[in-house]
Amino acid sequence: MDNWITVTHSEKETLGVGRMLASRLAKGDVVALMGELGAGKTVMVKGICAGLGVKKGVRSPSFVLMARYEGRVPIYHIDLYRLNSTQDILGLGFHEFINGSGISLIEWAEKAKGLLPPNRWEVELKYVPGEEKARDIHIQHIVKLRLPGPCGHTIHGRLRSSSERLAPDR
Repeated sequence: MDNWITVTHSEKETLGVGRMLASRLAKGDVVALMGELGAGKTVMVKGICAGLGVKKGVRSPSFVLMARYEGRVPIYHIDLYRLNSTQDILGLGFHEFINGSGISLIEWAEKAKGLLPPNRWEVELKYVPGEEKARDIHIQHIVKLRLPGPCGHTIHGRLRSSSERLAPDR
C-alpha cells in the first residue's frame, strides 16, 4: 500500500500515520512534506521519527533550517520555510542530504519541487473545512523507473503495490 489517503482528527492520529509511513521507509528515501502553515507537517515528521526509533525530542528546524536525528538510520529534517530561492536551498547543501545514506524529511518541499529526486514520497496535509483539528492527508510514493536495454527509456509512474504495478501519469 504505497498510496494512502486518510483523514486524521487529532495530533495523536497524525503521529500514528507518520509511524505507519516510517515502516515503509528505507535508507536513501526522501519524504517531501507539503501543506499550509500549521497543517501538521512537523507533527507528521515527529511520527515518522518515532517510527524510525528517534529517542530525543523532534522540533521544527525553522530557524536552524536542518536538524539531524539518530534512529535506525540517520534522519535529516530540513525546513525550507525561510528560504526564498533555489540558490538558498542549494547553499544549504540540499543535494548532499537528499543523496546521502539517511532518510531526508523535507518540510515546505513545494519550494524545492525542481530539485527533488524523481523517486520520493510526497505527503500533502490539508485542513478539513469545518473541522479544526482534522487533516486530510495524501501520501504517495513516486517512482521513476529506467528500462534496461539499448534505448534506456524512462517510465514515470506511481508505485501501486509492492509488486510494482505502474499507473500512467495523468
